[in-house]
Amino acid sequence: MDGFYAQCEGKRLGLDPSVPLAVLQWRMIIAINYAAKGLGVTRFTTPAEAKKICKDLVFAHVDTISFSDNDKKVEDPLSHDPMKEKVSLRLFREESQKVFSILRKYAKVFEKASIDEAFLDITDEVKARIEKRQYEENIWKGVLAGGETFDPVDKADLFLQVGSQYVDEIRHAVLEKTQYTSSGGISFNKMLAKFASGMNKPFNQTIICLKYLRAVLTPVPIKKIRNFGGKIASTLEKSEIKTLGELYPKSMNELIEIFEDRGLAAWVFDRCRGYD
Repeated sequence: MDGFYAQCEGKRLGLDPSVPLAVLQWRMIIAINYAAKGLGVTRFTTPAEAKKICKDLVFAHVDTISFSDNDKKVEDPLSHDPMKEKVSLRLFREESQKVFSILRKYAKVFEKASIDEAFLDITDEVKARIEKRQYEENIWKGVLAGGETFDPVDKADLFLQVGSQYVDEIRHAVLEKTQYTSSGGISFNKMLAKFASGMNKPFNQTIICLKYLRAVLTPVPIKKIRNFGGKIASTLEKSEIKTLGELYPKSMNELIEIFEDRGLAAWVFDRCRGYD
């Protein structure tokens, strides 16, 4: 989902997506919409600084539950008190379930990744569409990462192309039924799909295919890859390896020497080549 917390609060307040909005938890900004982001507001900006950057910025505080039944409802988003209230994520959970209920109708294999993200294995659904020829020939929906569009030359390309049409249909169904925009990543495993989903936000989708895989991965910082943070990133940085392009030429033996762990070395070796 695209800035999910901000979209939920914007919908609750009846705001047009073009209105800059920041979501607060106490006196910290925890989410912003793309209108605010485009004006220079970030999650690391203080509310006071954010107002200087954008005088028309609207603040919304996440729902809270008062510790006392006698307390009045807090109207000012900047006046909530953590000593008197606790945060409630009920709104976001309920809206998340609405989105996920739609996604489950489109894929037999559904995996929730977080409150605003899910993995869908649509292999069977795409296969059925190909067999019934229920797709647009030679049409890629979204951005083909790493190169120009091309006509599929094999089964893998065709599955990704038809998959892009299917995901586009899913995203528009979510928009129609919930008024929430989302972005998608389409590829042949979860690692690449996750990476692709963030490449062209908001309300767009990206496809990573085998033909352009090396071109896409070469400039990518190590920390941008799912599960490559923490120990793996710090260990590679000690060897002055900061991008997948710098990691790719390393042999298995070199990685074993770097990590001092054959299993971890093999895991990294596969993933820097796009295999999950």
